[in-house]
Amino acid sequence: MKVQRDHGMDALRTLAVVAMMASHTARLISFDLRPAWAQTVLLLEPLTPSLFLLLVGLSLTCSFEGAQERGTAAGAWFLRQARRAAVLWVISTIFFTAELGFRLPDAVTASGILANIAYAIVLIAGLLTLPTGPLSRRLPLWLALLAGGLLFYWLDENGRSVFAVNTGNSPFLPLWLFALTGAVWGSLFVRRTPKPVFPARSTPSWIAPVLGLALGAVAFALIARFGLDALFSKPLGRSDAGRLTPAPIYGGSTLFLGYYNLRPTLSLCCLGIQLAGLTVLGAVFRKLPDRVASVAFALGRDALPAYILHLSLLAILVVSAGRQPLTAGWQVAGVWGMLVVVCMIFARWRKNRVKKASRRDRIGVYDPKPRA
Repeated sequence: MKVQRDHGMDALRTLAVVAMMASHTARLISFDLRPAWAQTVLLLEPLTPSLFLLLVGLSLTCSFEGAQERGTAAGAWFLRQARRAAVLWVISTIFFTAELGFRLPDAVTASGILANIAYAIVLIAGLLTLPTGPLSRRLPLWLALLAGGLLFYWLDENGRSVFAVNTGNSPFLPLWLFALTGAVWGSLFVRRTPKPVFPARSTPSWIAPVLGLALGAVAFALIARFGLDALFSKPLGRSDAGRLTPAPIYGGSTLFLGYYNLRPTLSLCCLGIQLAGLTVLGAVFRKLPDRVASVAFALGRDALPAYILHLSLLAILVVSAGRQPLTAGWQVAGVWGMLVVVCMIFARWRKNRVKKASRRDRIGVYDPKPRA
């Protein structure tokens, strides 16, 4: 049985990349000149990093299932994911060092969303490849980890005692809990291949959409109760923390490094919106031809390279013109639009290049009639 791509997941990942581009672009204009739509984008920004981590867990379960179907050894699959995580971690550290200097421990523990994605990849991939037999034996462990993480996060005032790995605008807690939730969700509801590790689907097919829409209803009930401004702001939705981070190892001054974190109410709201979105988009795009989806959701199919490209382009703009070089709302929208177009073209180019390389490899090794 061939595992088909989930176009709903690609669509949601595309939205995440486009939203992150919008958030980064909105910061290129001073607060006093920021248009209303840019302020709204930054208000809703917590939805994006948490969505990235949720999709890490979902994507890895689908990837592992596909590897099992192809007969790939679990250890080989894990090493491939670990190499991918290492590349993301290095890139994240380079960006952090270029901006703030090589400050320990922040440069290696909390340098941004890419580093947290890298840690989550290793964590989830390790859990998927544990030698514990069928999913029924490992799922209780995952649920125990999720429950323990939630309890720790709740009692520890949003992870303040692990500040070393919680610094920056993408703190590891509670984001790694989103990744673990994505892995649990994918293992329970996104399985399509009857394998020893992922046995034939035992959960009724209607549970996932019903649960996803129910959590979405909870999210919108929270929004109706508190309003977007209150729910996504301090003190209900976010909490602030900060500390002096050491000077770079090659000299310089200390720096006050602050961050915002998602509080439990906002975390639940984000999760509900994301799972409801996954349910709805999956239903809408399930029958979409793959050829159309590969163009429409090009960014979602190659999200991380496109994300790195847009960061590089913004870094060039900031270095050449200053931290907030834009002075009008139309400039912000224009830069955002150009980033989306350039990254989409880049993603399509990478896709075509990989397909051509794969075709050349097949032609090179296939010889149906050996010559005498």
